[in-house]
Amino acid sequence: MITILSIAAIVVSIIAMIMLCKPAADKSTDVQYVVYLGTNDKDTNKPVFSHEEANEKAEEILLEQFGGYTIQEADGGWIARS
Repeated sequence: MITILSIAAIVVSIIAMIMLCKPAADKSTDVQYVVYLGTNDKDTNKPVFSHEEANEKAEEILLEQFGGYTIQEADGGWIARS
């Protein structure tokens, strides 16, 4: 169930970003979008779905909405400070 909710949240986020960031039809400009997709649950920090599942869904949405994409993988970290 958590996997389904997480994938649904990603899909909704991407669609919302697409709707909010689409340039007007009369402008001929190049636009670059950046989408960050995490695969872990925000509370437990445990993987909710696999890296491959996230890529497959993102690729499907990006091809359908934009006709192409480039995926760059990144690692990162942070320290919570109060």
